[in-house]
Amino acid sequence: MADPLVIALKLLDKDFNVGGERVATLGDRYPNVLWVPGEVVEETYPLRLNPDALPGLYRLEVSLLHQDETLPDGYEILPPMDETGPLGNALYPLTIRLLDPAHDAAPANPFKAQIGEAIALTGFEVNPNFSDSPKTVSLALYWQSTAKLDTDYTIFTQLIGPDGQVWAQWDNPPQAGRYPTSAWIEQDRVVDRYQLTLRDGAPSGDYRLLIGMYDPASGERLPAMVDGQPQPDNAVELTTLSLAP
Repeated sequence: MADPLVIALKLLDKDFNVGGERVATLGDRYPNVLWVPGEVVEETYPLRLNPDALPGLYRLEVSLLHQDETLPDGYEILPPMDETGPLGNALYPLTIRLLDPAHDAAPANPFKAQIGEAIALTGFEVNPNFSDSPKTVSLALYWQSTAKLDTDYTIFTQLIGPDGQVWAQWDNPPQAGRYPTSAWIEQDRVVDRYQLTLRDGAPSGDYRLLIGMYDPASGERLPAMVDGQPQPDNAVELTTLSLAP
């Protein structure tokens, strides 16, 4: 009789953070100890998402385990194999995308801008919190692609103070790198969130909120257009925020 085996399923983002997981007896309702040689078994394993799982791409990791109380972890990993030999400790058969909760919602502030040839900004949401310390701005950008993209671009967000200096900035690929632009498809929609924190000593006055994209390989910014007009420094000004004395 075969030994009972355990199947471990995990959804992993680019940093190996777990977005959901399940551990079950192999075969679940029809355990592997009941299988006969040559039998093909189809089984469904519901996989519960973690409530704090962030939007982006997740790879499905599938591992088989043999319980062994003599081992430190209590189990032995059984590596998958093909005709060439072992394939590592796990299989990664597919990638799924978790959507932002606001994916199908309209942005609070519609805004049209063209970034490069195939990316449009359709709106944004901004929530400044200048009454507490540190002084922060929560920003959500609503993107839409008009064609498939081949390059991974980086987004920049800046708060420019009344003195013309950058007092807060955050650059990263979309969704903190969990959904890079090279993964976007035609007519894709992406809600992309940022948290900007003003540096100590930020002067009172009006702050311009600027955004845009650049190629991290060259540092060159993508052309930015609003109402058909090129934007200075290829940066789109979304709004102005006031910091009281």
